[in-house]
Amino acid sequence: MCHDLGWLIFRMPDVEQTTMKKGRYYNPSIRANFYRQGRFDMPEHAADWLTDFVKISGDKLEDLKLTRGYDLSERDHASEGMPALKLVETGLLKSALASDVMGILLKEIALSRKYKCLVAMDSYNMLFQGCYRHPTGQQQIRPGQISHLRHFMRLLRDENIMSNGLAILALSRPDDRIDSLPSPHGGGHADTYLNEVGQEFSRPYYDVHVEPYNDKEFASTLQYYHSRKWIARDISLKFYQQFKFLSGSRGCTVQAMARSA
Repeated sequence: MCHDLGWLIFRMPDVEQTTMKKGRYYNPSIRANFYRQGRFDMPEHAADWLTDFVKISGDKLEDLKLTRGYDLSERDHASEGMPALKLVETGLLKSALASDVMGILLKEIALSRKYKCLVAMDSYNMLFQGCYRHPTGQQQIRPGQISHLRHFMRLLRDENIMSNGLAILALSRPDDRIDSLPSPHGGGHADTYLNEVGQEFSRPYYDVHVEPYNDKEFASTLQYYHSRKWIARDISLKFYQQFKFLSGSRGCTVQAMARSA
C-alpha cells in the first residue's frame, strides 16, 4: 500500500542473516573500510540492497540529483548534480564502492525532504547485541561498525526521514536456542528482546502485538518450510499437532523449531 501511494521503501531483510554464517557470528566477506578506521564493509550485501531498493523504489528517484560532490575512491568521483540512479549504477558496477554509495544515497534522500519513507527491518534487535569475528579471527566487530547496517541506524535517527515516515521493526530471538524464546503461549514485549542500548536508541517506540497463526496460516507455513527442506520429514497428523502445540502457532517459534526439525 505504501508503495502504491508513492512512498520510498527502505527494506533490510534480516540483520542476523546478513552478519551470520552457518549459525556463527562470522562472515568472510567483511573487509576494512578504506577511508574510515574502525569501519567495516560487506560490499556484496550493500550491492544486493541497492539492487533491491532500485527494483522497489527506483522509479521515484528519477529526479533526485546529488547536492554536492563525493570522492568514492582515489579514481572514482561522484560530481554535484549527478543523478542518484547513475550513482547507484556506479555502486553496482564496482561492488567495492557499494557500501559508500548506499550511505550517500540515503543521505541525499534525507536532504531532499520530499519523500514519504517506510523503513522495514527484520531482526532489528541484533543491531545492539553480539560481536562478529573478522575473517582473520583477530578482531571483534560490532554490528554498528558494519557500514550498511550503520547507514540504516543513521536513517532511523534522521529527523528528515522519520518526521515524514514510519519504521516497522521486527525483533528476533537472541540466539539459535529455542529455549531462549519467550513462552510460545505468552506475549513478548520489545524490552524482552532489546537490551538497554537498543531501548534507548529506539525510543519512542510502540509494541505491536502479532496474533498467532490461524489454522490455515499455520498449515501453509509448515508446508512452505517443508518445501524449502527446513522440515525434512513428512508432515503427519501427529507431527502437525505436536508442532502446533509446542510452538503455540507463533511465527518466530515456528521458524526456530522448523530450523531444528
